[in-house]
Amino acid sequence: GASSPVNGALYLAYRDEASDILITKKAAKGTAKVGEIVPYTITVKNMNTNVPGKNLIVEDLIPAGFKYVEGSARMNGEKIADPTGGRPISFGKFDLGVNGSATEPSECKLTYFLIVGSGVTPGDYVNTAVVKS
Repeated sequence: GASSPVNGALYLAYRDEASDILITKKAAKGTAKVGEIVPYTITVKNMNTNVPGKNLIVEDLIPAGFKYVEGSARMNGEKIADPTGGRPISFGKFDLGVNGSATEPSECKLTYFLIVGSGVTPGDYVNTAVVKS
């Protein structure tokens, strides 16, 4: 089948008045074919040294034609509930400690799989994620 490129790395930043939350996202593959699974990693880090991140939600506008693989979501390696929504998909809610905290982690890694659907044609597909609170 034809090869459909998927973004290799996408770096986004989000900031709200109460905290400074940095989100980075990376696809494990640069290209994928119809039916292939693409692993994604989203890292969310609280850059603020005074204010924790509370009730955070990761909202991911997955590419059209891609589908979330049920049961694949992990937060720091631990299985979490599947996301809600179809497009975008939403993970959360979760909290992050202040940057530099010895007791509450200020960073988390969210991993999950998307499968390239049969209707996807060759081309570039952008996958954008943001953090909301």
